[in-house]
Amino acid sequence: MILNLSEYLRISLAYGENTHSISRELDLACAYIKIMNLRFNNSIQLTTQVPEDLLNHTILKCIVQPLIENSIKHGFKLGNSRKQLFFPVIEISMSLDDEHFTLSVTDNGAGFDPNKMSELMFGEQKEAQNDKHFGLNNIYQRLLTYYGDVKVSFSSIPFVENKIVIKLPPFKN
Repeated sequence: MILNLSEYLRISLAYGENTHSISRELDLACAYIKIMNLRFNNSIQLTTQVPEDLLNHTILKCIVQPLIENSIKHGFKLGNSRKQLFFPVIEISMSLDDEHFTLSVTDNGAGFDPNKMSELMFGEQKEAQNDKHFGLNNIYQRLLTYYGDVKVSFSSIPFVENKIVIKLPPFKN
């Protein structure tokens, strides 16, 4: 656990840089999943669908990990006393075309109300800060500040497929 935590901290701190390669972002997500699997004595399966030619592109760091954390905390409800009856799976996928870089995080957890998720992400729900539901809005504000144009959508079929899709401008490099 200490090795995974040190890897997680080394990547996330990254000498104060705001960006890193997609490869490093995926390394960060994997280190986080390893820590959570040790913490909860669970077997969260993480899969990635990312074309090899995207791995060296630069992305704003620490975007995927909070989305995974939401899956674990809210979708799988790990950390509470209830026994889990299903095998938790999280998939990260990324693609690039002429119009967008697309990042999606999908899980098979309990699901969510897509309208409430939109309210939380876009800061439309004023009590969100008081309820400690500020992670989605934080991600959105960081992406908006860095990329300027951000499109986000949510879909949910509980215990089958719960997905957040983020579309950003295509890479310039």
